[in-house]
Amino acid sequence: MTRLEIEAFLMIVKMGSISQAAQKLFITQPALSRRVAILEKELGYEVFIRAKGIRKVELTPAGQAFIPIAGRWMRIYQEALSLQEVNQQTPLRLGAVSSVGTYILPTVLQQYKNKQANSRLEYRDYRSREAYAAIENGSVDLALITDVTYDKNVQAIPLFQEKMVLLTEKNNPLPKNIKAEDLSASSEVRLPWYPEYELWHDHLFGSKAQNSVFLDQMYMLEYFLLTAGAWAIVPVTAAISLQKRLPVKAVELKNGPPPRFVYCLSTYKSLGAQQELFFTLLKKQLSKVKGVTLLKDIFQTGIKE
Repeated sequence: MTRLEIEAFLMIVKMGSISQAAQKLFITQPALSRRVAILEKELGYEVFIRAKGIRKVELTPAGQAFIPIAGRWMRIYQEALSLQEVNQQTPLRLGAVSSVGTYILPTVLQQYKNKQANSRLEYRDYRSREAYAAIENGSVDLALITDVTYDKNVQAIPLFQEKMVLLTEKNNPLPKNIKAEDLSASSEVRLPWYPEYELWHDHLFGSKAQNSVFLDQMYMLEYFLLTAGAWAIVPVTAAISLQKRLPVKAVELKNGPPPRFVYCLSTYKSLGAQQELFFTLLKKQLSKVKGVTLLKDIFQTGIKE
């Protein structure tokens, strides 16, 4: 089997349809189907269920089991190609949820590049669920997420936890300490953080609370937070970063949500030199932040089962 067949299989899995996969690969549907047929002939089993009237592609049990194998195959292929480059160091390929990528990683990754000027760095934003697929198909080697699910092929290591704080524009007359139950949901700029946070929020305000603004992406928060009376609950790392750039203040919140946990996803049992350097710099950065607690000591002992 070649890269073309593996690439065809993974793209169909990602898109959920042969027509969309063909468009992404810039080939015709018959050409894509031929690649799948070649793959199945060499494997000796079918990877997709073929039935009339079914538009969405469905995997056979063998096809489902083949996904992580195909991902590893592509990762090995890409690593083999990278040996053509003058710099033969293994690249740091990292993904993260946007709030971690926006408010924690920039300084860490800048320091990494200062120390590894000739090494390649790849970074991608993911939602937590998307990160699992990215790890399995080899798009990235490590991913920092906040919402853990079970996956037998991917391990999730708890890295750190951080408290959630209330952030509001500086002229908001909220007291320095305020009880969560005294907040008005009608002034909230709300973001969906993690399952435990959502449970806390629904218990406090009700599942049908009418917020002022609901945002699906963290980066848009600063555009709405300066509205008179507006407030939002954010991780302490985000609060510190936003206070440096915006006229906002943090308010101590009593009976607030449980802390946010950040996990590292990986299929590896040990860390490479580039990954060890990244985690060393991350630890140094986080150890300076009041309200952040480092958890399992991946920073010294590496990733373990």
